[in-house]
Amino acid sequence: MIKVYNYKDYFIESEFEIIVEMLYRLDESNLDMFSNDFNDKLKKFLEKLPKEKIKEYYIKLIDKIKNLPTPTRKKLIITITSIFLGFVSINYLSDVFTDKGIKPETIKEAPIVKASFHEAQELVKKAESGYSNDRKDRGNYIGKNFVGTNHGISAPLLAKYMDKTPTTEDMKNLTYEKALEIYKKEFWNRLKLEHLKNQSIANIIYDGCVNQGVNSMRSIIRDALEENNINVDDNDNIFSEKILSKINDMDSEILFNSIKKHRINKYKQARTYKTHGSGWLNRINNITYNKQS
Repeated sequence: MIKVYNYKDYFIESEFEIIVEMLYRLDESNLDMFSNDFNDKLKKFLEKLPKEKIKEYYIKLIDKIKNLPTPTRKKLIITITSIFLGFVSINYLSDVFTDKGIKPETIKEAPIVKASFHEAQELVKKAESGYSNDRKDRGNYIGKNFVGTNHGISAPLLAKYMDKTPTTEDMKNLTYEKALEIYKKEFWNRLKLEHLKNQSIANIIYDGCVNQGVNSMRSIIRDALEENNINVDDNDNIFSEKILSKINDMDSEILFNSIKKHRINKYKQARTYKTHGSGWLNRINNITYNKQS
């Protein structure tokens, strides 16, 4: 009998029991179901849970398979763990691994979900298409030389890539493939954004680095973390694995909304807000939180 205290708990427990029933219908011959029905069902279930409940249901699910044959149990642990790690960090579940006797080598086989550069870049691509000759945008200049922007790549960034001062023609001739190479190297890889697990968080941070600058985003992320009672030392590198791990451990929707709010505040402080503010706000409002990310 399901023991519940309110309707919300009842529906959560009822859905969990359906997942357990699916588990019990699995055997060595049909474990591939995990890539389809079970996988999707478990993800949708986890999307509805607050973070503090995720560990509770991980424990419950692992307990449900404890009496299965060892080969089957190991395969199920790997798959179940990989799905849960799409919602919380490995550190968040580490004490459960110890308590349940799950060996480190088993966990290492579970693929950890990471944010996608190409998905984040699609949002930037929509906002930064084509050549821009906006003479009020300082990113279009190197010193007093007007160069423009193409695919969102600023004049100083292209100069760094080319190791020389580019001409207007150099900028106009910049292909999207080359721009993609610059984005991946100068933003995604250099800032270690591949360590982020939640796609929505990666999207709003990556877009901010491109549009508002890396230094501005350091300040914005620091303010968002401190707003949510996450202490950051003055000497901490915001884009270090240490801080990115803290980001992964947070409630992603709350953090997303904090970052978005601080990005908007930073826009409003900009010298050219009256000129560019409307476009900036349209851009950031097109970045929304996706619970499935």
